[in-house]
Amino acid sequence: MTAEQDEKKNLCKEDIFFRHYTQSQSEIYTYILTMVPNSADAEDIFQETSSMMWRKFEEFKPGTSFTAWGCKIAYFLILEHRRKTARTPLRYSSETLRLLSETYTQHQTEKPRRVEALKTCIRRLSEKERLLINLRYQQALPVKQIALQWGKSIELIYKNLAKIHCFLFECIQRNLLSEHS
Repeated sequence: MTAEQDEKKNLCKEDIFFRHYTQSQSEIYTYILTMVPNSADAEDIFQETSSMMWRKFEEFKPGTSFTAWGCKIAYFLILEHRRKTARTPLRYSSETLRLLSETYTQHQTEKPRRVEALKTCIRRLSEKERLLINLRYQQALPVKQIALQWGKSIELIYKNLAKIHCFLFECIQRNLLSEHS
């Protein structure tokens, strides 16, 4: 293989890795932060995880979850971190860490189904409710600004959002339960 072909192969590898990585990094960091409550330690472990993911990228199996793969690498680095800091008081037992990891992984695999259920439930909202959700969460407008735009009280906007949240939660739960039936 010529040096030019080798360079092109590495560029493709880099492109593929960073495309996956940019989509997954926040979820991997959240996973680590769930397992390691000290944010400085979590940041260090995240950096080491990112580095190891790049070094071991040839081991990643295309078609599988890049996020799950990254979380598995992070899990072992978290265990290693715990062994190194064994003298410091532990916040979580090894069993608790294992359960947290399993629960997080389970929620990640359910995420696409939950997103689809959410989309279905949002379509069941009235046009005004969908607009409110859009303003608050997609456009990230503060409740105070929405209240001013709509000429309503802040309390009323919060009540409407709470009602919508409740509806969406129950609707999503019903959709997920009906899938299992």
